[in-house]
This record gives sequence, C-alpha cells and structure tokens, in this order.
Amino acid sequence: MKTLLRISISVCLIITVTCISEEHQKLRDSRKKAVEECRKEKPEVSDDDFASVYRKESPKNEIQHCVIECVYEKMGMVKNGKLVYEEISKSFQAMLGHDPAMLSFVSNFGEECKNEVEQKYGSIPKCGVSDAFHSCMGRKKNGQ
Repeated sequence: MKTLLRISISVCLIITVTCISEEHQKLRDSRKKAVEECRKEKPEVSDDDFASVYRKESPKNEIQHCVIECVYEKMGMVKNGKLVYEEISKSFQAMLGHDPAMLSFVSNFGEECKNEVEQKYGSIPKCGVSDAFHSCMGRKKNGQ
C-alpha cells in the first residue's frame, strides 16, 4: 500500500512539473517571438539593447524602455499604453506555478504595482508604462 501511495505521489509530481515546464516554455517561446517581431520593427536598435529583455534588468535608457514596451505589447501585456494585468498574471503563473508561496507573493505585489501605475501615472510617456511597472516591482521585491 505504501509503495502504491509513493508511486501515485511521484506520478503526480512528474505531471505537475511537466505541465509547469510546458507553460514556462510557452512563455519563453512567446517572449522570443515578440523579441523577433520587435527586432524587425526596430532594426536600428543594438543587440545589447534587445538583450536587456533576457537579462531581466531595469532598462538603462529610452531605447531599452521602448524595446521592453514593444515586447510587452507583442505579448499582450501592454495595450494602448496600459497594462493588461491578466496577461502579466498569466506570465507569473507560468514562471512560478511550481511555487505557490512565491506565486502568491509576486502576484500580490504585482497587483499593487498595477494599481500604483494606473493611479499615480495618469499620463505615462511612450515607453514608460513597462518601466513604471518594473520599477515598482523592484521596490516591492526589495521591501520598499
């Protein structure tokens, strides 16, 4: 009986990890496709500026702000200069679904940041909405 229980638990864990991995891979593929589309639209942008998307760091200049905003738009996370939090939430789920405590933590301050961006920044300059969201997430992550 114990052996059957162990096998059942192992199978459930494997299925869960496989599904999470598939969702995370879909997100990565979507981001890669978005970067490729943005690269076609912005051929003048350097490889280093596009690489900032993969380094998950805060943008260092206006070009990087616009690259990240373009990627967010292509992934459906920004539309008409506004955050589409439902899509951002899906990306949190894909990245952190295997860790319910971390997913809850990040989702909570993600929602707070969405609200902050919408309330504090009535008119955000072009390429600024993703930066405002990233900045807020960084502050929340660091406990500020």
